[in-house]
Amino acid sequence: MKVKLIIFVLLFAGFKSHASQPLEVSIVSLISNPEKYDNQFVRVDGVSKLWFESNSIWLSKEHLKYRIHKNALWMALDFDRLGKTEEELAQYNGTYVLIEGVFNANSHGHMSLYSGAIEKISRFEPLEESNKTDKDPRNEDAEKAYLPGVGVLIRSKTGSWIPEKEEKKGAVGKEKEKNERTGPGKGAE
Repeated sequence: MKVKLIIFVLLFAGFKSHASQPLEVSIVSLISNPEKYDNQFVRVDGVSKLWFESNSIWLSKEHLKYRIHKNALWMALDFDRLGKTEEELAQYNGTYVLIEGVFNANSHGHMSLYSGAIEKISRFEPLEESNKTDKDPRNEDAEKAYLPGVGVLIRSKTGSWIPEKEEKKGAVGKEKEKNERTGPGKGAE
């Protein structure tokens, strides 16, 4: 009997179960002390963004607007677990929500842009009214954004995103650059 008890204790001594009540933490705490909260069941609030390869929760609306990815966490959503559809949750894009799930300090989402991930999400609740009119959670009204590895992007007159340094060249600078590569009056062939 003692042997079975010892084996049982040894088998489950390293087993880490999640508390039934989540730890209430801020996104700032998770980002600044990831090892402290790794594999912990947490409750956090922030600004929701559900979009192709970008399910995330952001520190604030400003961080989302300017795409400061390091102040956001990836959300690994399981819609079956939540009992909600993606469309139901997407109506809260750009609004504050509360989520509960397990923090993973070693998962950084699509292209490793985020400062961690919330996985096994069991609760997703709005903290303000839905934003049904915001069809594009990428905040199309933003004039500037930051993309790691690229730098500052700005919205061109056509609405596309381009690196800020290219916009500063203007039409004359772009024509001069083309001429340097191909010769005056000649197009790229």
